[in-house]
Amino acid sequence: MRAVERLAGRGCAPSGPRSHGTTAWSSRSSPTAERRSSLRLQELLGDAPVEIIAGARVIELRPCGVNKGTIVPPLVAAMPAGALIVALGDDRTDEDLFAALPPSAIAIHVGPGPSLAAFRVTNVADARRVLAALVA
Repeated sequence: MRAVERLAGRGCAPSGPRSHGTTAWSSRSSPTAERRSSLRLQELLGDAPVEIIAGARVIELRPCGVNKGTIVPPLVAAMPAGALIVALGDDRTDEDLFAALPPSAIAIHVGPGPSLAAFRVTNVADARRVLAALVA
């Protein structure tokens, strides 16, 4: 893990909660530096049972089989019948979440790029407006 810590000192900083052994680095670097960091992680970790996912200004390192979608089934099971489920995401790391949602859920992709989400908004300001309308 020292290699991963050294990577953190090169323009990426660990951020967010570490659940189920996942770590995400928010990038303050250029997209080129992000690609270099992602490639370097792949070299350092070799055949380790982890996935390296490059998202929108983030690099996520997670154990194979652990992703944002793995939490959906237990959350849905704990919700009352008829509950409104809304998920928003802006990069590749959110696609597992969208894929795991039940058909009745509302999945919204924020920004450009391919997505499994049925709906799309242009930016974060639009996403906030949609959320405000949903709770109004």
